Amino acid sequence: MEAPSVEAVQKKVAGEVSVYGVAWTGDESSYKGFIERHGLTFRQIDDSGADVFSRYGIASQPAWVFVTRSGKATVSTGALGPEDLERALRALGDS
Repeated sequence: MEAPSVEAVQKKVAGEVSVYGVAWTGDESSYKGFIERHGLTFRQIDDSGADVFSRYGIASQPAWVFVTRSGKATVSTGALGPEDLERALRALGDS
């Protein structure tokens, strides 16, 4: 549900912060189909081994990991509206 909002917001903050999508479950065909269906242009990571989710202690989606330039990570779970997401991503650009 958030994919189109993330796509729109990442275009607004391009050059300020990097946005990555992380796929946790499903097969490669479903994964690529999802990207194509939603016209996603931001980088995608296949996390079928759940390494990224484990590293940040994420048990469910939607989940967000915001990482500052200095490497400090903040995890947020639950849906974020486009305005909340844009505000969070812009804040990272200042870090």
